Amino acid sequence: MLYLKQQHQASHTLSLKVRLLILCSFKDPFGGLCAPQLTINFRQITHRTPPMRILICRSTKVSPVVRFLTHSAALVRENDRENYFCTLLLPTSRQKFVMALRAFNIELAQIRDRINNADQAKFRFQFWRDAVNSLFEPNLGHRGTPIERELGESTVGLKLSKYHFTQLIDARQRHFNECGFDSLRAAQTYAEETNAPIHYLICEAYGLRSLAVDHALNHLGRAQGLVTLIRGAVPLAHRRRVILLPLDLLNQHHLSQELALRLLRSSPSESTIEVDRNLCDLFFNLATVAREQAITASRLASEHLSDVRVKPSGDKAGTNQLTQSLLPRLMLPLVPLTHFLCQFERKAHFDPRRLSLHPNGLLPLQLSWTAWRGRVPSVVN
Repeated sequence: MLYLKQQHQASHTLSLKVRLLILCSFKDPFGGLCAPQLTINFRQITHRTPPMRILICRSTKVSPVVRFLTHSAALVRENDRENYFCTLLLPTSRQKFVMALRAFNIELAQIRDRINNADQAKFRFQFWRDAVNSLFEPNLGHRGTPIERELGESTVGLKLSKYHFTQLIDARQRHFNECGFDSLRAAQTYAEETNAPIHYLICEAYGLRSLAVDHALNHLGRAQGLVTLIRGAVPLAHRRRVILLPLDLLNQHHLSQELALRLLRSSPSESTIEVDRNLCDLFFNLATVAREQAITASRLASEHLSDVRVKPSGDKAGTNQLTQSLLPRLMLPLVPLTHFLCQFERKAHFDPRRLSLHPNGLLPLQLSWTAWRGRVPSVVN
């Protein structure tokens, strides 16, 4: 009996290895090693190990381009894990630029967390403004930081719009001293200004210029910004004692800024049920708008992708082929965004204080599977 039990355990572990290797060994449609390779730590797997506890870790073998992104890649991986994995699934030819661009955006976003003085922040924004100017005027010689050098090296020969870089800086600088938004529309505008230009620049780097694609990425940027607003509500309340929630939603749900700040700094059990319901209703509205923007982005991208695939080859055959291969990967941020909104509804019940801080361990596998299928990620309504 003991021998049979050991044989059963060994066969069960072997079959588990086979299933996992099948999932992790598919080829990349682009033909290159742009997808992150996954390895399984089988020493921690037994016949009694639940599937969700399987340890999935990244291999040391990554894209040859990413190997040299020591500073930018590490900064993005530490502060923007979801977009880090999405970037690894983009074609390798412009991964270096995308990593440097996202690291540049992280530096802009962290100015508000690191600096409290408006004058010091002004000098910091001007520093990055000069860095952007040096990208388009190499004679200025303003490349002192690793991010500047990587941006300068990766933008050689690319036709990029300076306006999108300055839009990122201007949006952060305008809202540096503001505590909250006057309306939900203003919050959506800020979300668009701080996220959509990144997607526009990525499209330009790969040579994809399309109004239909930009329209879909605009809604994706709005959804990402609103999700960031939801995620950052509790940390901002604890660290800086500020809230960035729209005032019209606060008034609609009978919450003042002081009361909302106190609720976000407390545990769910310390407040009354009625007040908790008002707070959850407010975040329900935010999550609903974010989901609507994500649904719109997915629908527009899917419709454009279908139109491109049915068009006959002609003068725009190269552009259509680029759109078919690149657009599904540009929309990959919809995968973690949808997962967060589902968890926010099912587990947190629209209460930001109940959000789990544990990252999604299956995200690399989910993104790789979605990219391999070559379809725009769908968003459940």
